[in-house]
Formats: sequence, structure tokens, C-alpha cells
Amino acid sequence: MNNEELKQHARNIRKNIVKEIANAQSGHPGGSLGAADIVTYL
Repeated sequence: MNNEELKQHARNIRKNIVKEIANAQSGHPGGSLGAADIVTYL
């Protein structure tokens, strides 16, 4: 994957995190959103 594809993948992960927290009506998104880039690049 090139850099742009990785950035897009991280964006998609963040979108999913926000959707899941909204659906649960509970949660702390800071840690998860912050880790999205790290997890993507691993």
C-alpha cells in the first residue's frame, strides 16, 4: 500500500469508530481515534 492508501484506510477506521460510538451512545473516542494511524501502519 502506498502512503495515500494508508491514509484513506486510517480515515475509514476513524469513521467506523465514530459510527460505533454513536450507535452505542457511549464511549471515549480519543484513544481509539488516536490509535487509528498506529494500527494502520502496523
